[in-house]
Amino acid sequence: MAASSVNEVQLCFWEQLVQLHCTWYGSALIIIGTVGVALNCWFVSSFLQKELQTNRAHLILLNLAISCLGHGLFGGFTFSGTSALNGRWLFGEACCQMFGFMRTLFGCCQTSSLTILGIDRALSIRWTNTGT
Repeated sequence: MAASSVNEVQLCFWEQLVQLHCTWYGSALIIIGTVGVALNCWFVSSFLQKELQTNRAHLILLNLAISCLGHGLFGGFTFSGTSALNGRWLFGEACCQMFGFMRTLFGCCQTSSLTILGIDRALSIRWTNTGT
């Protein structure tokens, strides 16, 4: 008798909190994503208002900022935040594929930019310290 009571389906409070968690998650994605996109727009616009510098590090930073901007707009909070607020994907199969592609593309661009920036900084420190 005790074993059957353990196997019975019991209502769990978790089922009631799923929509609340989705709402909090979606709201956080939208707020953080909006702030991130605004800061990246500010950085890119302030960078482009000056005379365009062709220094390697500056161009890599510009590439990183544009990658972050694209990731935020096309592969970030705009789709996932609104879908999280509703608790399901809202935009159909084709947009889901495009979202996944853009998220991966801009994520790889960010990773590549950070790797190249790290290598550039390491090489510049290496050659600066040796005096050659």
